[in-house]
Amino acid sequence: MCDKSRSVSNINLTSIGLRGTLESLNFSSLPNILFLNTSHNSLNGVIPPHIGVLSKLTHLDLSHNNLSGTIPYEITQLASLQILHLANNVLSGSIPREIGILRNLREFSIDFANLTGTTIPISIWKLASLSYLSFWKCNLTGSIPISIGNLANLSYLDLTENNLSGYIPKEIGKLSNLKYLWLGHNNFNGSLPQEIGKLQSLLVIHLQGNKLSGHIPAGTWELVNVKELWLQDNNFSGFIPKEIGKLVNVEELMLTGNNLSGSIPKEIGELVNVKQLLLQDNILSGFIPKEIGMLTTMYMLDLSINSLSGGIPPELGKATNLHVLDLSSNHLTGKIPNELGNLTKLNKLMLSSNHLSGNVPVQIASLHDLETLELAANNLSGFITTQLAGLPKLWNLNLSQNKFKGKIPIEFGQFKALQILDLSGNLLGGTIPSMFSQLKYIETLNLSHNNLSGVIPSSFKQMLSLSYVDISYNQLEGPLPDIPAFHNAKIEALRNNKGLCGNVSGLEPCPRSSGETQNHKNNKVLLIVLPITVGALILALVSFGVSKHLSQTSANEECQVAESKLKIYLLYGVLMAKWCMRILLKPQKSLTTISHWGWRAGKCLQSKVAYRTSCCCEETSFNTKWIRKYSFLVCDLLERGSVEEILKDDQQAIAFDWNKRMNAIKDVANALCYMHHDCSPPIHLNPNSTNWTSFVGTFGYAAPELAYTMEVNEKCDVYSFGVVALEILFGKHPGDVISSSLLSSSWTVVSDIMALMEKYLDQRLPHPTKPIVDELVSIVRITIACLTESPRSRPTMEQVAKEFVISK
Repeated sequence: MCDKSRSVSNINLTSIGLRGTLESLNFSSLPNILFLNTSHNSLNGVIPPHIGVLSKLTHLDLSHNNLSGTIPYEITQLASLQILHLANNVLSGSIPREIGILRNLREFSIDFANLTGTTIPISIWKLASLSYLSFWKCNLTGSIPISIGNLANLSYLDLTENNLSGYIPKEIGKLSNLKYLWLGHNNFNGSLPQEIGKLQSLLVIHLQGNKLSGHIPAGTWELVNVKELWLQDNNFSGFIPKEIGKLVNVEELMLTGNNLSGSIPKEIGELVNVKQLLLQDNILSGFIPKEIGMLTTMYMLDLSINSLSGGIPPELGKATNLHVLDLSSNHLTGKIPNELGNLTKLNKLMLSSNHLSGNVPVQIASLHDLETLELAANNLSGFITTQLAGLPKLWNLNLSQNKFKGKIPIEFGQFKALQILDLSGNLLGGTIPSMFSQLKYIETLNLSHNNLSGVIPSSFKQMLSLSYVDISYNQLEGPLPDIPAFHNAKIEALRNNKGLCGNVSGLEPCPRSSGETQNHKNNKVLLIVLPITVGALILALVSFGVSKHLSQTSANEECQVAESKLKIYLLYGVLMAKWCMRILLKPQKSLTTISHWGWRAGKCLQSKVAYRTSCCCEETSFNTKWIRKYSFLVCDLLERGSVEEILKDDQQAIAFDWNKRMNAIKDVANALCYMHHDCSPPIHLNPNSTNWTSFVGTFGYAAPELAYTMEVNEKCDVYSFGVVALEILFGKHPGDVISSSLLSSSWTVVSDIMALMEKYLDQRLPHPTKPIVDELVSIVRITIACLTESPRSRPTMEQVAKEFVISK
């Protein structure tokens, strides 16, 4: 854009895929430029010193690039500068001490820089016009000086995740225009100044993860406009006063991990806009106020790890927007209220480690979105509520350490998604239901410390997803099922039974009949002959497919190979099908050929290879009885057959836009979901960006537990999927992110996810805008859950696929 004298005054090049450096630019040819914005590109190199000749420049935005080196002193010569954004680069060194010369500066940001050992220049605190100051995660040291009180116009201050220490000065109370105060994850100590209560414009206060102590100042509860009050993980003490009810606009109130005592005031029921109320891990006592049920917008309530007593108020059933309710590790008594059955949006209900009695209300079985139900270590009694088996999404059920009696309900074999079942430490008798074999996703089964008898059902051999089992301290007898969970079980998980036998150290081997001995000999012959026969047939089939593929010409009427990516041969029963990935069919040829398959893997395999895929199929019949019992998946990698290669090529990567990348991730999720949950036995792939199907344990993609267990299960694929998904979004392997502590927090806050995206999303693409950015936030949140260190805490691919559908 030019001014009246036809001189260039405004250059806006944001989000256009720029590459290269700024060093070759002739800034002297732009004497009248006022506005220069090259943000959200892929510029590298240093900020050139001769940028200082732009004496009339008022707006300079170089953020979200790959600029490195130090911030040049010459930038302080831009006397007219009002806006200076250098965030999300790889800058190092220090902030020029003379930065205070820029008297007109209103906005200044250098987020995510490596300014190790650097203090904030004193001169910054003299910039009276400053309204926006952000040094998020810059490795800054030192303290906040009392001169911060000079910044009377400051409305946004972000010093999150540095190494700042010392007291928060009382002069902060002079910042009457401050709306956003972010000081979390530093080393601030001492008490929070009373003057904080003077900041009536505050909307966000984040002071979490410091060493602050003493009472929370009374003025804090007078900040009627605040929406986010994060004081968790400090050493605050004292009571929560009734004045907390004045925070009528607060949406996120987090006081977790302090030393707060006393009771929860009934005035907490006046927080009508609260969405997250987290008071866990304190020393709170007394009753849970019934007024808490008035919080109808609240979706997360966590009062766990306190000393609360009395009963669970039935009024809690009126908080119908609750998704997470955690009252565990308290001293609660009485029965579980039937009214909790009104919380139809509940995903997690955790009441463990209390003194609750009675039975599980049948109304709990109406919570159809419930995924986790933890009622362990209470005094619950009677027969187990069989209707719980109707919860379609429940994957974690813990009823251990109670006084349940009778038999294990056979209906428990009907759970659709159950992965963890713990019934240990009860008074259960009878036999183990054979219906358990229908729990196709079960991973952890603990039936120890009961009075179960009889043999373990032979149908347990179908429970291939089972990875941990504990049946100790029962009256069980007979052979152990021939599956890995029992093969790998330690004697501690099997001991103190009536007469179990099997090939486990500490147990007697099972007796073998003469007939079994003869069968064993025959099996040895089969083990030698069958693999040779099968292997020869597969090699023949693959050779046939390869030679036929190579003999195809451009005149082929069935399909024309444009860019062959990956060949997958699938032999299942009487079907041999060849997939030619990245193939263009003639218009009259549709993908409905998939419907001719005897197996539904066609859709699955098509989805998992690339974001734009077509195929041609060939079928060959075999009339051999034994081959119908086996399935094989043989992958042959062809040239340029990887997402990794696409991401390395800038031109292809830019064409691989946000919609295509999101669809690719969803397609892979659907593919893995099918292979895990609709194939019998399940197929585990360990995907990576090089070839999508690889050896288990591919470096950089393997789940951490493989390093010490070498046991392959679906949660290994879930982890690998998470790595690949982030690689697609970031444009490179996310190794630094995964290996750092960035993913160790609970990523439920959109602002945290947005910050992660701001730093790591592929800068070669334009910065995403609504509605794409909203869907990306949801995808990143789900993907991070896949990278949880504990396999049990990761979602299944079925849950991931369903979440992706919801996120649209």
